[in-house]
Amino acid sequence: MSEAKLIVGETLRDLIEPLAERLGEPLDDPFAGEQVVVPNLGVRQWTTRALARRLGTDTRGGTVQGDGIVANIEFPFPDGMLTRLLGAPDHDPWALSNLVWVVLEELQAGAGDQALGPAGRAAPGTRRSDGAAEPSTGTWYGRARHLADLFDRYSRHRPELIRQWAQGNDVDGRGKPLPRNPPEGGAQRWQCELWRRVRRRIGEPSPAERLSDQLADLTAHLDEAHLPERLTLFGLSALPPVWFPLLSALERRCDVGVLWLTPSMSQWTDRHARGRTQHLGPWLPERAKPTAVDGGNNLLGRWSRPAQEAARLWGAGTAWNPTPARSGSHDDSPSATVLARLQAAIAGDRPTPVVLTERDGGLDHSLVVHRAHGPSRQVEVLRTAIAHALLDDPSLGLDDVLVLCPDLDTYGSLVAAAFAPGAGDPTATDTSRSTAATADDGHGHGDGLAAFPVWSAVRSPGTDHPIARTLLGILNLVDGRATVGEVLNLLMLEPVAVRFGLDQDAEEVGAWARRAGVRWGLDGPHRATHGLPSEFSAATWSAGLDRLLLGVSTTAEELASGIGQVVPIDVEGGDVGLVARLAAAVAQLRELIGRVRPGHLGDPAAGDRLPLSSWIDWVLGALNAMTEVSSGDDWQRHHLIEVLDELRPRPATEATAVTADPLLTVGEFRAAVTESLSAVRRRGGPAEGAVTLGPLPALRSVPARVICLLGVDADILGSGTADADDLLAAAPALGDRDPRADGRQLLLEAILAAEDRLIITTTGRDPATNAEVPLPVVLAELLEELAPAGPGADDPPGGSALVNHPRHDFDAANFEPGRLGTEAPWSFSPVGLAEAITRGGPTTSRATAPFLDAPLTPVVAPGDGAGTIIELADLHRFLAGAPSAFLVQRLGVVLPREEELGDDLHPVEVDPLHRYQLHSALLDAAARVGDLDAAFERWGDVARSSGELPPGELAEEALSGMQEFTRLILNECERVGIDRPGDASVPVEVSLPGGWMIRGTVPEVDPTLPGPVRIGAQRLKPKHELALWLDLLMLAADDPATAWRGVHVGRGKDKTVKGVRGPAATSMLPVIVGDDPDARHAAATAALQTVVGLYVRNLSEPLPLWPNTAAKLCDRSKLTVDSWRTTYPGGGRSGDGNEAATLEIWGDLTEQEYELLPARDDDPGDPNEQRRALRLATELWQALDASVTGSPNAHARSGSGS
Repeated sequence: MSEAKLIVGETLRDLIEPLAERLGEPLDDPFAGEQVVVPNLGVRQWTTRALARRLGTDTRGGTVQGDGIVANIEFPFPDGMLTRLLGAPDHDPWALSNLVWVVLEELQAGAGDQALGPAGRAAPGTRRSDGAAEPSTGTWYGRARHLADLFDRYSRHRPELIRQWAQGNDVDGRGKPLPRNPPEGGAQRWQCELWRRVRRRIGEPSPAERLSDQLADLTAHLDEAHLPERLTLFGLSALPPVWFPLLSALERRCDVGVLWLTPSMSQWTDRHARGRTQHLGPWLPERAKPTAVDGGNNLLGRWSRPAQEAARLWGAGTAWNPTPARSGSHDDSPSATVLARLQAAIAGDRPTPVVLTERDGGLDHSLVVHRAHGPSRQVEVLRTAIAHALLDDPSLGLDDVLVLCPDLDTYGSLVAAAFAPGAGDPTATDTSRSTAATADDGHGHGDGLAAFPVWSAVRSPGTDHPIARTLLGILNLVDGRATVGEVLNLLMLEPVAVRFGLDQDAEEVGAWARRAGVRWGLDGPHRATHGLPSEFSAATWSAGLDRLLLGVSTTAEELASGIGQVVPIDVEGGDVGLVARLAAAVAQLRELIGRVRPGHLGDPAAGDRLPLSSWIDWVLGALNAMTEVSSGDDWQRHHLIEVLDELRPRPATEATAVTADPLLTVGEFRAAVTESLSAVRRRGGPAEGAVTLGPLPALRSVPARVICLLGVDADILGSGTADADDLLAAAPALGDRDPRADGRQLLLEAILAAEDRLIITTTGRDPATNAEVPLPVVLAELLEELAPAGPGADDPPGGSALVNHPRHDFDAANFEPGRLGTEAPWSFSPVGLAEAITRGGPTTSRATAPFLDAPLTPVVAPGDGAGTIIELADLHRFLAGAPSAFLVQRLGVVLPREEELGDDLHPVEVDPLHRYQLHSALLDAAARVGDLDAAFERWGDVARSSGELPPGELAEEALSGMQEFTRLILNECERVGIDRPGDASVPVEVSLPGGWMIRGTVPEVDPTLPGPVRIGAQRLKPKHELALWLDLLMLAADDPATAWRGVHVGRGKDKTVKGVRGPAATSMLPVIVGDDPDARHAAATAALQTVVGLYVRNLSEPLPLWPNTAAKLCDRSKLTVDSWRTTYPGGGRSGDGNEAATLEIWGDLTEQEYELLPARDDDPGDPNEQRRALRLATELWQALDASVTGSPNAHARSGSGS
């Protein structure tokens, strides 16, 4: 049996060789397994890979081939190993997973009991005797979880405290009696009382009570105990004091070895010697107050308090003498990197020499702090910094990069989005050595870099598979709104879609839901849980599916309700099966959720709560009813059953029926399930060719060639305010956890673990206000250690190790060599470079920045249209907006529109767009019925039933004025001699000089007028005038014998009548000029030639021609800032300057910049006009004025171009 060893090293690299040598010694039993206790998942994975390069390797030829194998070695964590060594029961009732339920039951049973202090106050939602809601904060489950964590921590780190409570002594963390009066600390006596109640309910001794007997029994029966032949503790830097007497007992029987991690062997030796003067009794020594660093390393002194206290505990708790793992391993020579010299100074506990950040005439990139504008920009900067590291050293690969992030909730999704499509997927495309920093191949992000696959070290597989997502989705619907998006997302999850036969019809299911007008809510009773009357079921899933199902068996009639005032929707025969399957899925969901819907649980005393066991049974039934998986995926269901089984309450002992089965709301149960699923540990190691991402605690001390600290902001160490309920924080002892001190040591260990580079990012400026954000204290301390601040304001600490990045990736500073800490330009982005060149300098106007270097090759030669056919629809698209037409018709690019939020929101008021839609529907109804009052009544009933109107009295408010406005439109129609829109479509085909042929169909033609007749509720604008004009031109050129004219009736400018301002109706009445067919044909074809000439030119380059802005340009007084671009308080936008095509082609142009776009020499129109937008607008509108009479804006354009 080997002598117990305590080997101390400063990095895991120092300790891995002693570990390999230790494990390389054969055990007496060749089949016995090794037990290597490690602190976290990251160390386990790194140790496994490192040992595989050392154990069982081929050493032929005198060199190690690195082809070894790691087998029959377990890597438990300290708590799990402690439980095994002490012989805890298989189902310990004091296990945290069970303790939380017992605490919860005691809290609920003691609600209102003054002896339980603040913990006994009722949770929100609980009703007092007077019927009022309890105002206290927190949920029962959250409170119980917090207190269970505290009790578990007391048991592990201060077992004597628990033993005293068990004996009836109310003491604090130092063993002193708690005062009875709250002002003197008596407010915490409730914890003692609550713990004793929990103890009585469980009926079994707690781990702290069992500890003394377990240690004594183990010591007395070592020969009979089931102990490992060899036990090794590897890479730990903290250990609960209970381990010291345990290790002392185990070394008599086992080969015990400890390979301890500490930042500085020099410091550890000193603190260990001091610990020898102390004794560990039942109560740990009180924590000493921090003292100033005297002669040692500043960072080490400030950031290593946990390590110093651990060394003192080892000195006081054992008689073992530490052995250094190795010495002189750090390079502190002048030629060493900044990082290496800093590491050497820390390890030697000596002052860091003034470190310049330049070496051998070049920049030193081994340690750099990057300041950026907020989290998103930090991630962009980090991606580029990694690319530089890969390019600087071809031997580096992405799997040599470790990204540690204190706040994964904020940064995790940003990394996944910025680094690679499908980031976090271990099967993502492999990126080999240094090829990540290559030109964009279509799989990157337009920044000149290839994709960086990311492997998340902590992403739990428990919530990743479809069955788990289905479970969480169903639970979210119980107290959620069941919006159309939420329910569709659930139905499209593979297990649900397969169960109901929807897996091939995702798009169709969504289309039918939208057509049925579904917005949110399963049915009326479900809506009632959100404060609406239960009878208001319009636009719920139930109402929408009723419309579809009625449409299967009946024919929908316009302006008519069916059975039960349901407005049917026609469903064709081929879609009947799909609608039936969709209805079955939603019906099953409604039935399941109806059983546990808040307010409908059947037990008024329970409120909205169910016993834990009932929730579990309900969930299992829901999964059986809603999901179906193949035999190959059945592991998902079994895994979920195992997780739920672990949650299920169990009796404390076989002899007692006491079971923790507390009442939970759905939110509390959902939190417990999510926590249990997330606790499932990830298996396997990092993916080859992928960056590893994880939080600091899970990857602490793990070595890597490049370590990145992402998001080191001011709040990463917490507020420094201790938990008011934590008795250990109120009376800290040696070795007690301190989040802020632990955070500092995590950063220190990361510095020491980095082999080649340490990259740190932090927020330097507020992304919204651009105000400077002070450096976090920890980074200020680090930079001051590297290079103290100079005498002036321009000499900040850190020297060139601190890089301040601009707000945008297209800033010129990104492309200036040496500007941002690299010899080459910082950015790799060709898009950013082009934008930087475009923005150039202060004299370069954004308005002159070309979207194209030169016009594209013409589709046809100018003036030569022989055999070229132009569709009328394409001309309409061009007149509606030349820039967007260019993108679509020449480049094939359709810019995305901003998504409307209406799908999931039931209207409570009518916005302008919705009001226009309702007006249009009412106009159509009036035209079909012929009587406005009758049409209004029938249309209103249908609109209410189908959910198009707000609920209740809000609907009447929405309808107010709508009938009168429609009457104004109809009166205007009567005035101009029409009664309904045209109902004929006339095919047209026109040949123009030069060989052009235009063909298409003119809709809404009234042969009796004759001409196009349009009636609408929208405000008439120049775009409507141009559309009507183009159709008139086509009719006249195709059939000049007819004297064509057009009518478009719509909303005009609001008017004030008798002091009341309201809407008004107006009309456009253009007539083709000419008293005979030849004159009409000549006028029409001349105007069409102008339109076609502009259209063909627009196929080569985008013309600055928008109809509304063009009309205003022709009347110079009307183009204003507001008419060009308007942003409303609610976020809405209008104006041609806000059009997506304008922003894509010309950027953020002002109206003056738009006006000053320079004309080309070959532009049509007045050659003396050098403003391109005005020159083209004048050319178009003069063609209109020359070809029709009755144009409403002709008077405004007289003298245009002056």
